[in-house]
Amino acid sequence: MNAPSFAFEGLMERGSLAALLDATGTSSTLSPRPLLGAAALAVPQVSPAFGQAALVLAAPRTNLLLRMWSGEDAAIETSILFAGLPGGGRGVTMNMVGDDYRIAGYVDPEAMLALLAPFLPPPLSRPLPAFVAQLPARTMAVLAGCIDLVRTNVLERRVARVLDKAPPGETFAGDAASLAGDHVAAYLEYVWGFSRFDQLITHVLPLSLMPRGPSRDDVAAGLRALAAAGLFEEIRKDRWQPLPVLEPLVTSLLGASAGFQWQRISQMPADALLIVERSFLLGAGGVALSFSQASEGILRLETCGRAEIVEFLTDELSTATLPPMPVAAEPAHFCGQCGTPLQPGWKFCGSCGAPIAGAAA
Repeated sequence: MNAPSFAFEGLMERGSLAALLDATGTSSTLSPRPLLGAAALAVPQVSPAFGQAALVLAAPRTNLLLRMWSGEDAAIETSILFAGLPGGGRGVTMNMVGDDYRIAGYVDPEAMLALLAPFLPPPLSRPLPAFVAQLPARTMAVLAGCIDLVRTNVLERRVARVLDKAPPGETFAGDAASLAGDHVAAYLEYVWGFSRFDQLITHVLPLSLMPRGPSRDDVAAGLRALAAAGLFEEIRKDRWQPLPVLEPLVTSLLGASAGFQWQRISQMPADALLIVERSFLLGAGGVALSFSQASEGILRLETCGRAEIVEFLTDELSTATLPPMPVAAEPAHFCGQCGTPLQPGWKFCGSCGAPIAGAAA
């Protein structure tokens, strides 16, 4: 994967970064400043570009989290902060490296697309298997857990037949096997908050905003709801058989372990927050699974292809500005010539002597 080329980048100790952000005199709801703790006594001298980046970090209007993974556990995560929206570019990355923070910029829409390109599926090799489910968060968690278990059953049985050199004679129902409600509940209890990127429940968990997994009563109610939706059938008491409608979805996700998460939080006027979050899990043949929040408490799960993912990213990057915030104009906080932090009342930079823009004559 090609890393973007930055105009500036460097490491800064936590306390020094806190002092630098404090020196800007600005802040916003999305600022990472509260995470930094106590500020160092001295404000570090930085370049003009770093000084401008400090203004973005101190009072961002958008925080974009990109999490990309390939394999069960290998993940890349980066946080990019913007003065406006990602479409406007000039984003500043802020990522921990040991006890320090790596600050770099600027990130524009083209760089974000290049970063995500290796995690997009190839063009579809066959017609897209249509699947859409829109369910309450707890029911969606039950569905995700069931699909994880069914996919494991199908994969194990098919691999065993290959190793035994047996003919492929089982149907999907035979490979999938039925699930016990108690087994589903135990699985969700075990993996909640400690799952792998190739598991569907991993992508439902952050969208659900549930601190704990579904209870056994929730699982029982969820399985009944999934049966009513035509996805499972109760073949005997508390024994649930996945129906053939799930076969294209499960087959496409055999071996799925790559994808990415896009989480954008933008500060709107009156301190309202706009949250756009979408996860994509890549399967076989160019098929991907999209996870999103349809409305409060309702999650959406659907199959998609490369074209739909590119359309989502294009929409996210097509708008460059947010509605203006009702704030008073701020004087310059860093010298535009040498990047030295400015003190109130200065008409000229105390380091290089350059006149301060906006200073009273």
